[in-house]
Amino acid sequence: MKKVFIVIVLTVILFYLPVMLINNPAFQQWFLQTYKPFSPWKIEMGQAVIQPIPPLLSVQKLSMEHPGGHQVQLDKLTARFKFWRFLRGQVSLDPFEIDALTIHVAKPLKAKPKKKRKPLKLRTLLLIQNLLIEESHIRKALLRLPNDKTIQAEEIEVELEPHLFGGTSLKIIFHRVEKPRIETAVFQVVTNFDHWSKNFPYMNDVEGSLFVKEGLFGRLPVEIIDAKLKYKDFHLYSERFAVQIKQRRLLGKLDSQLNKQTFQVKLTTPEPVAIPEIGSALRTF
Repeated sequence: MKKVFIVIVLTVILFYLPVMLINNPAFQQWFLQTYKPFSPWKIEMGQAVIQPIPPLLSVQKLSMEHPGGHQVQLDKLTARFKFWRFLRGQVSLDPFEIDALTIHVAKPLKAKPKKKRKPLKLRTLLLIQNLLIEESHIRKALLRLPNDKTIQAEEIEVELEPHLFGGTSLKIIFHRVEKPRIETAVFQVVTNFDHWSKNFPYMNDVEGSLFVKEGLFGRLPVEIIDAKLKYKDFHLYSERFAVQIKQRRLLGKLDSQLNKQTFQVKLTTPEPVAIPEIGSALRTF
């Protein structure tokens, strides 16, 4: 009986010693400064805590800075993992929560079509292809863009689900957005991460929908935006989209080449719609 007790104690000690080391703030700072796992991003954080049973990751005061001036900051990140998903080769986050997320884009991000696309690293590809986000909440999100432009959202929900025979479903829901003012926006797509790259705009081969409810774009109040979208190789197009203004709809098609910065929009108006122009009175089309 005494030998069994000693074995149990030694097992617990050997199991928790690595956890205690990883949770040590001094070790975490040494690891980030020595190995730079997210290079070229510089990482600073208050403290990360890993809990093995049940699996949990908590990070306080995380700050990421890119040599180009881009920054990502957050007050708190909490991720709970489902252990049985590990047995199936998946990383499941349920829930995944971030408080006070701020993303600062220092300069305009431009696509470089002449530059050869670099595929995602194999380890990155394997991770996101087997990543499952069942429930997530990002509270108080702020995006700072060049020329003092900002976009704020009270809350963002993200769902990510890999398909059995390839491809991944991604759903993002924005609640109470400011500048432009939007009550709810839902972006839902299916994509294949094999076609994504390390170059901006990163994503490729995306097909899905955008639904916006109760928005104010400048002086234009919009009740509903409903669009089917496709994006591949800098080509963004919509075979059908509808915009509802004062219970009347604008119907149209969109075709754009982002690398050439060309846009073509075709609109039809089944009924007259009053649209305000900046600096002028209302006009009806």
